Amino acid sequence: MNNNQRVYVFNQPTDEYFSASNPAHINMVIREVLSDIENVIQYNIQIYLENYLNILEYLNKTEQNSWLKFIEYGTNNKVEIALQNLGLSRAAAKYLVSMYGHLIIKESNEVLTINIDELEKVIDKSNPYSQEILKILN
Repeated sequence: MNNNQRVYVFNQPTDEYFSASNPAHINMVIREVLSDIENVIQYNIQIYLENYLNILEYLNKTEQNSWLKFIEYGTNNKVEIALQNLGLSRAAAKYLVSMYGHLIIKESNEVLTINIDELEKVIDKSNPYSQEILKILN
């Protein structure tokens, strides 16, 4: 973007022009890029891989992998995928596993239970993911 372009909010033009020195404008650009990665690029990769795997299946060369699932969830960590299935965001699941993984009781990378009582005692409540984690898991 350059300084001659209008700022758009929710695809609607505003009276403002983009300014590289305006933190709000920079944040808007970052949000747009992340949104495109999440919603456009990831979707296209998933579609292409699904087509590729369908061709392999048609040729009787079935691949034993979970590429589509890994792309959809943004990880190949089965515990993080299970936590996302419980309703946690990708970032919150990654945070929970990396910081408090010892409180997750698992077997063969399958989440069996989470020690919620202990988690509530030790979780860093100042971290933005903590509220999401505690809300969903309680």
